[in-house]
Amino acid sequence: MQAAVVVLSWFFCISANAAAAAADNVDDGSDTISEREIDMAYSHLTKYGYIKEPGEGESTQDNRTNITVNALKKFQELYKLPSDGRLNAETLQLMSRPRCGNIDDPAAYMTHRYKWTKQTLIYYISNMHDLHILQMTDKAFQVWANHTNLKFKYSSRNPDILISFHTRKHEFASPPYPQCAFEFDGLGNVLAHAYFPSRDQNVVEMHIDWEERWHVADANAPPPGYSSYFQVVLHEIGHTLGLHHSSDENALMFPYYNSNMITLHEDDIAGIRALYPSDTAGTPSPENKTYHLSTRIKTTTPTLKTIKPPDLCTIQIEHFLILNKRLYMFYEHWVWISALNSSKVEPAKNLLEWLTFLPASFKRLEAVYQKPNGDVVFFSGGRIYIVQFPSLQLLPGWPQPYSHFTIPNSHKVNAAVNTYTGRTLIYHGANELLDLDDCSHRPKNRLIYAETFPDIPAKITSIFKYMDGYLYFITGNKFHKYSEYTGRVIQSGDIDLSLFNIHCANKGVLEQLYNVLAKLLKFDKHIELYMRH
Repeated sequence: MQAAVVVLSWFFCISANAAAAAADNVDDGSDTISEREIDMAYSHLTKYGYIKEPGEGESTQDNRTNITVNALKKFQELYKLPSDGRLNAETLQLMSRPRCGNIDDPAAYMTHRYKWTKQTLIYYISNMHDLHILQMTDKAFQVWANHTNLKFKYSSRNPDILISFHTRKHEFASPPYPQCAFEFDGLGNVLAHAYFPSRDQNVVEMHIDWEERWHVADANAPPPGYSSYFQVVLHEIGHTLGLHHSSDENALMFPYYNSNMITLHEDDIAGIRALYPSDTAGTPSPENKTYHLSTRIKTTTPTLKTIKPPDLCTIQIEHFLILNKRLYMFYEHWVWISALNSSKVEPAKNLLEWLTFLPASFKRLEAVYQKPNGDVVFFSGGRIYIVQFPSLQLLPGWPQPYSHFTIPNSHKVNAAVNTYTGRTLIYHGANELLDLDDCSHRPKNRLIYAETFPDIPAKITSIFKYMDGYLYFITGNKFHKYSEYTGRVIQSGDIDLSLFNIHCANKGVLEQLYNVLAKLLKFDKHIELYMRH
């Protein structure tokens, strides 16, 4: 599973009203700001997380004007520009520079939640074997090695960091080769993107835009019209080791490209040594760290770390989801994962650690499903979170309120599923069923749950599609196996993890025998009556 991605590209179509709203905040100086530049600024602020697409009933021009002013102020404050919320030439100049596309987060701190636990990391370039590129890549890794306790080796066998070149829409270079959610945009603008280390220590990827004019001969400043491969890779390596962006314009991890930045600044050094102390130079004490937002380290890491997860065999699973032939079982703030062809279950993961974008107030999921394009949608606390899978990176512009899907914010989402026939159904409120267009996020149809599924109880806690081609509706400790082609319930019974080849050792022999007989005889009532006495 890939760790959180450093996003470098996102498409945004600006409306005429949005452009007009931005125009009200143009600098009144002598320099004329064109409508194209206003559009560019609005798109830039949206792409990098300063403006979110409004929910239902939030698209008035006055509101967009206020949003644009606030967004400009936040952007200007972060990058130490005149922060009056007015679009000026200095702000536009910074926005027009090529940059790394990680969404800006002024509240974030420099280091990622996870880091590598090993000291020797293997890297490999999968589809480019130019000698100059290999040399410059090796040189870039060595820069980081000089300031840490890490060592780097180049090998095609089990790499930890996999580098590959791509154009426009592209896939990951490692199995199972899913589609990368973030496209390149051709020459200029977005140069590369990279992923962060994951809790599971799986391979992380760095993607380079093949359409750029790369200077690969050396680490010196490139000729006009070219980008320094060494500088860009040096920056992206920082992400693969666990560093976020810095707002210090002198730092290598500053998101905007600077071909003269070919070594680590004290800001970068302090950040990387906080993750990987250097054996020779020592580790800076916390009070002497110089990186830009070290005093704002988030306090969202929960005390739940000290709480042991419940026994999977003694709880009532709230949600089931199958992703890439793996079963995900959710209960409150925990998730258990098991391969469908294995009886082994991975240790429970704390959702606040696994899904790092969730707020500290998170208690439980209301619903979860996978979209046709592979993204995963989570519903919780009146908010919708859409993440790229398998990176688990929250997509730009999310979360959004339930109203973004035309669901009343006061409603509880009971269950959601994308069916085998391609329909996305969201069951919310007391008896409402939304047939959602997953592209436009607008309703195709509004249905009544009891009329659509008359044979299935209304108190549904989860719906998921299983590998056998059926939908499974979960009501408490019962399941209902449903064929959407015949519109009938095929089978109903007690939820038993043995259905998924997971066997609970603490079950009594008689209970296990009963479960086997019940399945064979399709839950014969005489057996059930006998076992209760």
